[in-house]
Amino acid sequence: MASSQDCQKLECWLTSLASEQRRTPPLPYQIVTTARPDIVVITNREITLVELTIPYNSPECLANAKHRKETKTNYQLALSDLDSRGYSASLITIEIGALGHWLPPTRASLQQLLPGVPKSTVTRLLDQTSATTIASSHIIFNARLDNVWNSSRPIL
Repeated sequence: MASSQDCQKLECWLTSLASEQRRTPPLPYQIVTTARPDIVVITNREITLVELTIPYNSPECLANAKHRKETKTNYQLALSDLDSRGYSASLITIEIGALGHWLPPTRASLQQLLPGVPKSTVTRLLDQTSATTIASSHIIFNARLDNVWNSSRPIL
């Protein structure tokens, strides 16, 4: 569990990142229409597309999901298009297994996405994300026999 001091540091970093992003140009439409990533981080002329995947919980499935996302045509086309328009574009994939496992490349991806954030904080973030993934997987499993999704049921 992250300490309140760690949470404050991460919140401060995210706040400064958000204020920095307000000074950047609008999001190029190619990202939204072609790639459709889960998260887009823009810093000046650098654009990072972030794709989160929750595959089955085995090392092979995690590695296959990473490879599949990194080689997906729509991401490659968007990255190429952004590069040709003068942006420095990159793709970061984050894979957390349905039962909360993650591989070392996932930590490296998050550290690349969150420069300056201590490794221990990144690990705690992964642990918390894993716990959320497990809880969400459990909810989905319990709802598997429902004919209609009950949106009034609390998720987490």
